[in-house]
Amino acid sequence: MKRRILYTPLVEVCCTALRMQATRARIEERHRSFKKAVDLDEARRKRDEHKVEIRKTKREETLMKKRREHPAVQATSRAGASVPGDMAAVHDPTAAAAAAAAGTALAAPPVGENLLSAPVSGEKAAGSLSENAVPVESMLDAPGESAEASSSLLTTRSRQEILASMPALRDTLYQAGASPEQLLRTVREFRRILSIERAPPIQEVIECQGTVEKLVEFLSYDQFPALQFEAAWALTNIASGNTEQTTVVVQAGAVPHFVRLLRAPNEDVCEQAAWALGNIAGDSVQYRDLVLAHGAMEPLLQLLQTQHKPGMLRNATWTLSNFCRGKPAPDMPLILAALPVLAQLAQSTDEEVLVDTCWALSYVSDDKTEHNAQIDALIRSGVVKRVIELLGHESTAIQQPALCTIGNIVTGTDEQTQVVLDCGALPYLLRLLSSSKRLIRKETCWTISNITAGTIEQIESVIQSGLIPPLISLLANSDFETRREAAWAISNATAGGTDAQIRMLVLHGCLKPMCDLLFANDSKLLIVVLEGIENILASGERERERLHQPANEYASLVEQVGGLERIEMLQNHVNEDIYFKSQHILRTYFDVEDEDEIQGLVPMAASEGDGFGFGIERNDALARSGFHFGTSSSSLMMTSSGMMTASTSVPGATHETAFGAETASPRTGQVSWRPSDDTNGDGDDATNGMPMGS
Repeated sequence: MKRRILYTPLVEVCCTALRMQATRARIEERHRSFKKAVDLDEARRKRDEHKVEIRKTKREETLMKKRREHPAVQATSRAGASVPGDMAAVHDPTAAAAAAAAGTALAAPPVGENLLSAPVSGEKAAGSLSENAVPVESMLDAPGESAEASSSLLTTRSRQEILASMPALRDTLYQAGASPEQLLRTVREFRRILSIERAPPIQEVIECQGTVEKLVEFLSYDQFPALQFEAAWALTNIASGNTEQTTVVVQAGAVPHFVRLLRAPNEDVCEQAAWALGNIAGDSVQYRDLVLAHGAMEPLLQLLQTQHKPGMLRNATWTLSNFCRGKPAPDMPLILAALPVLAQLAQSTDEEVLVDTCWALSYVSDDKTEHNAQIDALIRSGVVKRVIELLGHESTAIQQPALCTIGNIVTGTDEQTQVVLDCGALPYLLRLLSSSKRLIRKETCWTISNITAGTIEQIESVIQSGLIPPLISLLANSDFETRREAAWAISNATAGGTDAQIRMLVLHGCLKPMCDLLFANDSKLLIVVLEGIENILASGERERERLHQPANEYASLVEQVGGLERIEMLQNHVNEDIYFKSQHILRTYFDVEDEDEIQGLVPMAASEGDGFGFGIERNDALARSGFHFGTSSSSLMMTSSGMMTASTSVPGATHETAFGAETASPRTGQVSWRPSDDTNGDGDDATNGMPMGS
């Protein structure tokens, strides 16, 4: 009995052949241009959108903390104090008693200009070197107003009462002859309103006409740093809103003021200005470019190089990451200027600094320039080895952007990929394949797939580092997204590897999970899997001729795991590339005959998605499980787990001599470089890292 190839009527076949010729010409032209197998813009856009979502989430979380916490509350909380209420100001009786014993007043300063010109935290008063100098955090409450009273100011009033009070507050800002302390109290009240934990009334403050413009004006009051600080904080929270709300801040002329304040002598004012610019730049590429056009990069980098205050470093690093994010990327000179500072920040031990540094490096390494110039610059900065070390950090929040950075680098040239391997990345990737985070496992498979798209030596490094067994385990048992990335990794290895390397993949059991994916309802994946299977079959054919075997042992294994029947089913797939690929495999590697179309086969659904579909209508009368074709003296046998075992020794192909003894030249095949398709979510599995069943 012989297998059948299904044929459509002659006219349709001729038309289809013409379409195939045009399609293949188009594919060959794309292959000549670069070694990427999917549309780069589409795939990288998915990755960018996911990153934007992550960054927006992080930005919003951080801003919620800023809206929610008074600066002194942050310091008190870090010291272990219990602060009542989200908006509580400093009120620590123990600290007050200790201060009184030391002769230091924690009460608000006297009414007058000294309140507005008081040094902000970290800055001493002019002409004073006393360690007991009072920081601005203890001065933020109005003179004579207790901390408890101020903390309950908003919580005891309804939202309607707060909104009703805003016009009067606005009028105070414009009141002729208003004293400095009146202005400070009023701006502070707006800041508190904008710092409400849930649903801050950003739009209502904007609609209180003239308020934003007056807040921007106060940014120029250099003689009153406390007023600058409060105004900058309020504007930062307004800029944390949607694009329209951020636009109000931009159109009011705040950007040049914030850029100038990056050089302010007051540390807290500098920090708040950096935070505000991060919010504005993080809103869109257009606003990022606007901020950079006002010269924000240089003073921000100087700030990062000269300041060591943890809060300052965290906020400024996050802002720098937003300066680097987005497509198109910032101008190359700006990236080159930022890389040495990022390399320095990567040596930090602060987790928040490391997270944002790695995200910034991942944006820089996501390179679309000619000759991968950004990747080359990143390598020259010397930061690659440190990023690889961070793959082993205990925090997955650091592992993920570090992995994105390394994954982006190996999308470059073979030489750039080799730098990653020389820095010892493979052992870290091996550990990440068993990460508890689904997204990290998926990204690791994607990274490995771009390494196996490289040279024979690089494929050999992957094999020798022990990555193949866990990779095939994920290919067989993980979620669909991860299985797809693992399939790319295996298929790429079959395209560029030697026959001995392909044999090692088969011995580790890659054929069964690859054939199982032939039910996937994803045309791109089906083509990748079919190409991988064809590469394996071609290797088996070369082995058959070299060893004078009667049959292609890999073809027998494909049939044994059910792959032959599934390839036959794909002849009715609506995608013509899949149709012709499956027919080519059947003609070339299996004993087939031409017959009319068999009843019971129906076209597969045209829609695609992340799942599995079936293209055959089951019919017991057409069951083929009893058919066996050809004789085989194969040295391979299938185990119950899908692994291949050698039943007899084959000269020149034993496990011990498979590597190094192989002298056959590598086949010319299309290695498939492509960026990852990111998905939503944080990558957690309900199974906490245990593979899910297929």
